[in-house]
Amino acid sequence: MLSNIVARRTLSKAKVVKKVAASSKKKPTSAVYGCGLSASGALAIPRLVVNSNVVTSKEAHKPLRISSLNTREIRFIAAGFGFSLFASKDKLYGSATTSGVYAFGDNVHGQCGQDPERHKEVHGLSDSPLPAVEIPSDSPVVGVHCALDSSYVLTERGEVFAFGLNEDGHAKLLQAMLLTRRLFLSPEVPILSWHCRRTATFFCGVYVWGVGLLGLGPAMQKLDRPVQMDPPLFGKEKIEKVFAGNTSAAALTANGRLYVWGQNRYGLLGLEHGKDQYFPFQIFFPLDVKHASLGPDHSLFLLK
Repeated sequence: MLSNIVARRTLSKAKVVKKVAASSKKKPTSAVYGCGLSASGALAIPRLVVNSNVVTSKEAHKPLRISSLNTREIRFIAAGFGFSLFASKDKLYGSATTSGVYAFGDNVHGQCGQDPERHKEVHGLSDSPLPAVEIPSDSPVVGVHCALDSSYVLTERGEVFAFGLNEDGHAKLLQAMLLTRRLFLSPEVPILSWHCRRTATFFCGVYVWGVGLLGLGPAMQKLDRPVQMDPPLFGKEKIEKVFAGNTSAAALTANGRLYVWGQNRYGLLGLEHGKDQYFPFQIFFPLDVKHASLGPDHSLFLLK
């Protein structure tokens, strides 16, 4: 009798374990957090969308999870000027795709990949699916990038597609890009990465140069050559990745710690205030940070 009771309890416990394991598999394996200005819908957070460029909520000063989207298979993120760009492997907000690119926020120049005559802004906040950006290629997307009012998509084949504003000719086209266009660059060498930032930090430690708040204090705001930042600024940990924005930067350590510094316009550094940050400062997330994108007015963080 006792053995039967024990056996039943063991079986019921096994069923519970299986149910917990099954439910855990269904949970999202990644998440996207954002902070900064979202008046045009760049963070896809309804209460932060307003009709003016004024931050109406202090919560924009700290990273918030973008919960209105299905972030199960987000692979790449990019923060532009008032808009955001994503690449998703399977699903995003209920739209099935094999390798989709999505954008939301300000679309005045077509930087969200939609016709600006029909959509001045793309929110994806209603019950309707967020429209995918049409990329005329069957090659998987391996990277996305935003440069102020223009967007770029890189495929595995080395193709670069662009859409958005092109008044300065930086997209190698003669007119504004209202639709997605392929950029024909080198015919022999495929493009492996694409960046359009003014500041940079790199390699075996962190090096900074250029103009702005470089993370070396308020007095050091212009460097003509690369200068290494002191390792103690990052807890003497090995730096695995660096991210350079227009006026801010971030460094990710091997232990998953993210440090940010630079101009903190609209609270885009996620420090819960609007003051500039002169030295690297660690910010905390519930999951490990895999990628960060620092835009002119907001930032995005991909967690797994």
